[in-house]
Amino acid sequence: MQKRLLYQAGGKKSLLEAISRFYQASLENDIERAKNILDAFPDNHPEILNLSMSLHAAVKFGHIDFVCFLIDAKADLNFLSPDGQTALNVAVTRNKTDIAMLLIRAGADIMIDDAFYTMLAQSLNKKFKSLAIELLLRGANIDKFILLLAAKKELFDIFLMIRFISQDCYYTDHIKASVVEKIAYYPELRMLAEMSLDQLMQTENMEVLMNRYPKMGEFVHAPQKIQQKLIEEEEKAVASRLFSP
Repeated sequence: MQKRLLYQAGGKKSLLEAISRFYQASLENDIERAKNILDAFPDNHPEILNLSMSLHAAVKFGHIDFVCFLIDAKADLNFLSPDGQTALNVAVTRNKTDIAMLLIRAGADIMIDDAFYTMLAQSLNKKFKSLAIELLLRGANIDKFILLLAAKKELFDIFLMIRFISQDCYYTDHIKASVVEKIAYYPELRMLAEMSLDQLMQTENMEVLMNRYPKMGEFVHAPQKIQQKLIEEEEKAVASRLFSP
């Protein structure tokens, strides 16, 4: 009761104080304190949740439980910081891949990029394979830079996935030459760069690829509706964890 009285709404000044205190709670991973603040301001949840930048703070310091609490409380997952960053941008920049996956599966927009790199490019640059695959499955934008980056980072399974997704529309002779040069150090992988998609899809070649990259089966052969079903099942599992009493 005392905590509730402490945060009792009393005008603009009280709301600003509540926003400040909520931000502090996110820094300290104090969920109970944050709940008390929201309870005291039932009509101001959007302002407190978003203007406090608490989601960005919780992500920055790796407070995954607080992030789950904010998702449950309906914080805006795409709210921009003063420097134009979403919480997902912060998660990738700060190497918080578990939180990044959580935000994506909770509905964060993967198309909001920071000022320099796309979300997918950041993931490839940092070799976050699981995150990169998740972004690809969800329709992240692909271009020739992305294709070349995957090869340069020696993420050959993802490089091949991108080829199949884009149907080689970005696989120009120039890009191919660059990739072949990079893969020269891996003679057994030259087929990834030199063969056409039709050749790669031939049974004997696909068997080699499947043995080396088991995930390829999901991506090359699974129809789009099955991929979507897998994503929906993952989202339900995450939602069950987030919103369970």
